[in-house]
Amino acid sequence: MKAADEPAYLTVGTDVSAKYRGAFCEAKIKTVKRLVKVKVLLKQDNTTQLVQDDQVKGPLRVGAIVETRTSDGSFQEAIISKLTDASWYTVVFDDGDERTLRRTSLCLKGERHFAESETLDQLPLTNPEHFGTPVIAKKTNRGRRSSLPVTEDEKEEESSEEEDEDKRRLNDELLGKVVSVVSATERTEWYPALVISPSCNDDITVKKDQCLVRSFIDSKFYSIARKDIKEVDILNLPESELSTKPGLQKASIFLKTRVVPDNWKMDISEILESSSSDDEDGPAEENDEEKEKEAKKTEEEVPEEELDPEERDNFLQQLYKFMEDRGTPINKPPVLGYKDLNLFKLFRLVYHQGGCDNIDSGAVWKQIYMDLGIPILNSAASYNVKTAYRKYLYGFEEYCRSANIQFRTVHHHEPKKKKKKKKK
Repeated sequence: MKAADEPAYLTVGTDVSAKYRGAFCEAKIKTVKRLVKVKVLLKQDNTTQLVQDDQVKGPLRVGAIVETRTSDGSFQEAIISKLTDASWYTVVFDDGDERTLRRTSLCLKGERHFAESETLDQLPLTNPEHFGTPVIAKKTNRGRRSSLPVTEDEKEEESSEEEDEDKRRLNDELLGKVVSVVSATERTEWYPALVISPSCNDDITVKKDQCLVRSFIDSKFYSIARKDIKEVDILNLPESELSTKPGLQKASIFLKTRVVPDNWKMDISEILESSSSDDEDGPAEENDEEKEKEAKKTEEEVPEEELDPEERDNFLQQLYKFMEDRGTPINKPPVLGYKDLNLFKLFRLVYHQGGCDNIDSGAVWKQIYMDLGIPILNSAASYNVKTAYRKYLYGFEEYCRSANIQFRTVHHHEPKKKKKKKKK
């Protein structure tokens, strides 16, 4: 966790302690691919939004009063409640080795491995019983901001809140519908958006009287009060109004064909660039050999009806853009068992089991792992593939389900536990 006085992001040339094979070693930042997620509380309507730092005017620190860009392009006064550095840093170690790491694997030089007041020079080495306390901080619960113990009452409250949230998510009548959202600055203005499941984005707080929407104008996610949302019968609007109002044409096409607008998809060249840049880091010969072997295996093992490059690209374009707009971009191709993880195939395999929430058995996850064509190297295969799915695909699964977005290669077979619904 970052110290309170640390900057929101680190700059090129900064001396840091970088994690390498479990230990922190001295290094210097060479390049930065900057991305800072800023969670703000809008003063006007007291709602929460998650934006990127380039949409914020003012100092990037928690508690600072800034101006943030809203979905309609205007600026509103807000207070920063949380900062998350999602940047990628390429660092150079003393021996010339380079690594590309997240901020969680970096800290300002010296802060983590020693405290200045507890160096060996100042410790009474002649008397070991008088040694000071260990200089490395105690381990805290991973994933929790606070190291305070959680009481049973709090656990019960959290579980009951989660159950209520799940019920609300499943029973919301507005899910998957195109609505008009009243502008926060000018109450007479509105923009079209799609209501989606709150489970799509954990970084945006969606209260009981709010909905999570995705704008047809800028493709971003927003938490909007229900009183500012109205269902729109776009299919019956005159062509003159569809062409004049920004985003309405895209919403109309989506309702008629379920084809998402172009600004909800990432250019395939950007996805290929991230893949090729990742390949350059490793030995070229080994990667080429592995790719050839994998290509041969793919041709031999995968049935012809499952090979659909066009639909796979369509899937990846939507997934990568969804993750970027959500604030959790996939900057490098995911890896599982020392092999590139086929996200499209993993999504299809889990869908045919009824979705992530319907898989309770570790044996099913293990079978999915094997179906991906990845050799099982240890007993944690089922856990690893489930963790990878939850990281890269669970939010997208909820998003596709709530928005009724389908892919022909994935949905041409009905999932095991949803046959009755499909027939209806």
